[in-house]
Amino acid sequence: MIRVAIPVSENNLSERFERCSHYSIYEIDDHASVSRRLEVSSEEFAGNLPESMQRHGITDVIAHGIDKQSLSYLAETKINVFVGVNITDPEHLIEEYLKGSLRSDIHELID
Repeated sequence: MIRVAIPVSENNLSERFERCSHYSIYEIDDHASVSRRLEVSSEEFAGNLPESMQRHGITDVIAHGIDKQSLSYLAETKINVFVGVNITDPEHLIEEYLKGSLRSDIHELID
């Protein structure tokens, strides 16, 4: 089972992983289709990223910008991270993810 977390602000990918209105979590089944979508408040993730990621079983993260501390944690726990992704609506990002066409530009947006 794959679970992808996307930080969302104003119905699009948030500019920052750490600053968003909520996280959309997409559960993807073995047939490479979305089986469930959850919305989790940003307060639940704030200040306790490791526990929140583990509790929701996150395997992948799609982000535009991310701080070094969050990126380091995600890398240490072997969570796949797509960084520097163009800002668009989460549904479009999941479509690209499922097709294998989602791309990172990690050198652009880490601070």
